[in-house]
Amino acid sequence: GGAVYMNAGAYKSDMGYIVKSVKVLTPRYEIVEMSNALMNFHYRTSFLQTHKDYICLEATLVLKKSNPDEIMQLIEDRRIRRFESQPLEYPSAGSVFRNPENDYAGRLIEEAGLKGYNVGDAEVSQKHANFIINTGNAKGSEIKELILKIQKTVKEKFGVKTVLGVSNISFGLPEREIVNTAFLTLALENGLDLPIINPNAKCMSDAVRAFKVLRGFDPDCTNY
Repeated sequence: GGAVYMNAGAYKSDMGYIVKSVKVLTPRYEIVEMSNALMNFHYRTSFLQTHKDYICLEATLVLKKSNPDEIMQLIEDRRIRRFESQPLEYPSAGSVFRNPENDYAGRLIEEAGLKGYNVGDAEVSQKHANFIINTGNAKGSEIKELILKIQKTVKEKFGVKTVLGVSNISFGLPEREIVNTAFLTLALENGLDLPIINPNAKCMSDAVRAFKVLRGFDPDCTNY
């Protein structure tokens, strides 16, 4: 789902080239199949990013048949290339920012003098400036602060707005919603007959309502 949502890619290719169709859950809790064209794939974006109330359930991919030995050699070549150019020895979320047109986010961050800059244990990689690595016990708040520092510095020095190539889903999310969502999902998954929370509480997320529909529950029912 994440790869389709973000239109993940590398080496001048992405999911948009291989996705034939995507099955989604609509805001009306209907399951429909969308064609590649309707998914509106572009560089690190898709229909799902502009319609966040749609949920990706399933994707059909069309792959190209090739020589197995050539495929394995390509995989090995790219594995070596990544180990040489990316800080894979540290935890990270991969490239943080999308590349601006005709340029590279890593180059801008490096030219801004931010390689090695850190907030707590969150640090701009010395190997590849578009990676924020965890050198110990980095907190989400430290990573967020570092992201904002990078964006501010690059904007001031080059006049370029750096756009995130990753999505954060927890910053600013009420703790109660996280806890309630986790417990309700666990209850539904295991068929527990327990009034963990009121499913119609204000903190109920659309994601959980969707989960209930997929499991065959009435999204507005409060008795299980």
